[in-house]
Amino acid sequence: MLDYPTPPNATEDIQVLLSTVDALLQSINAAADSELGRLRTETRNALIAAQAAVASYAAQARATDGLARNGRAHLDSYLRARPLAAIGLTACFIVAVGLLAARSAARW
Repeated sequence: MLDYPTPPNATEDIQVLLSTVDALLQSINAAADSELGRLRTETRNALIAAQAAVASYAAQARATDGLARNGRAHLDSYLRARPLAAIGLTACFIVAVGLLAARSAARW
């Protein structure tokens, strides 16, 4: 359990906004003015497009998160099965950082 407040989920905020706009459109359905009707139709179309975009972005974010978790789990299991590979990768990383540090120190 978290002991600090978490920021609201952006998707939830957008869903609240979209539902509020939809409720507003439902409340002005009784108006008979043709210009208002045209604006209502345009707004409803924009609302439908926004809902589709939010659903698409949410699905894409969930898929990306799943790929990252799967990749992390695969790397973890690979390195646990091959501890010498983990040591070798760490050594390569340290050598690369050392070379970059030496190169940047030589420039000064």
